[in-house]
Amino acid sequence: MTFAAVQDITGGDWETYEKIVAEAGVEGDAPAGLIVHAAGEVDGGTRIIDVWESEEAYKEFVTTRLRPASGRVLAGQERPASPPPQVMQVKHLLRP
Repeated sequence: MTFAAVQDITGGDWETYEKIVAEAGVEGDAPAGLIVHAAGEVDGGTRIIDVWESEEAYKEFVTTRLRPASGRVLAGQERPASPPPQVMQVKHLLRP
């Protein structure tokens, strides 16, 4: 079932987001199961909105690519504050 996650990262800057994205290699090799990814600056932080084909695809990406990339980029640095992502099963998805 289609799955969405919204993550707000406070205290992190846009440059750090871009470094993590580059390190995860998602620009030229989108993660399996990703439908759409959107990110932007909000209220002194970054908001990330993802829609996935399944929760399993999301978890696989976080485990195998996102966490390792974040660890490499943020090694030796204080990690930005971020509450757990808000997640939901998508019941309606419109694709033009």
